[in-house]
Amino acid sequence: METIDEVIEFFTKGIARNAINYPSIDPDSMEYLKPYFIGGEKVGKLLASLMETPIRTIQINYSGEITQKKIDPVRMAILKGALSTFVGDEGVNYVNAPVIAKERGIRIIENQYERTAGYISSIEVIFENEGISHQKVKYTSVLNKPVIVNLNGYDLEFEPEGILLIIQNKDVPGVIGSIGTFLGNHNINIASLELSRTSKGDVAKSVIKIDELLTKEQLEAFKKLPNILSVKQVDLR
Repeated sequence: METIDEVIEFFTKGIARNAINYPSIDPDSMEYLKPYFIGGEKVGKLLASLMETPIRTIQINYSGEITQKKIDPVRMAILKGALSTFVGDEGVNYVNAPVIAKERGIRIIENQYERTAGYISSIEVIFENEGISHQKVKYTSVLNKPVIVNLNGYDLEFEPEGILLIIQNKDVPGVIGSIGTFLGNHNINIASLELSRTSKGDVAKSVIKIDELLTKEQLEAFKKLPNILSVKQVDLR
């Protein structure tokens, strides 16, 4: 009966008592960490999906008020999200994720900074391979929901959920129109769209949330649209 009570308490209040390899978190801290915990898993999956080669290093930078909390669950969520991309959701969980990461030779680096600019708390997550390339996301909590505010140096604000198209394109007129026409012709509805660029005429980045997955053939056709440099479809449902 004590074990049953502990299981119920974990799923209703987020408190894990007497759990092996899982931190015990008080209700107030768990409530505060919830958007960072949920967002961490989504961010891990997003970054892993964008990596073209195996992950060798995961760096997590915590800034602001969150550094005063017990942040172990956030790290575990990020690892679970990342590894589920390769192992599958059934093969990895919050408890065994750190073990699997170690077995795969993934180095974990964590930094904490008391000060942060623009947000009460924020988390920056960086995935690197053998030093050739990296993927980076910064996210925070808005109205108790995880929100990404920067993707690889581009200021983009979107929730890490649903089906996302991560697009790089030339910053020229008509690109968004051609994207909208293409999706409309394939009966794919756009739920939201975020745009960003570092400077006029440079490479721009778009994050489009759509209602239905593009097929492999549709995705290949999308990549051939004028001025599209790259397209990556990520399913965060």
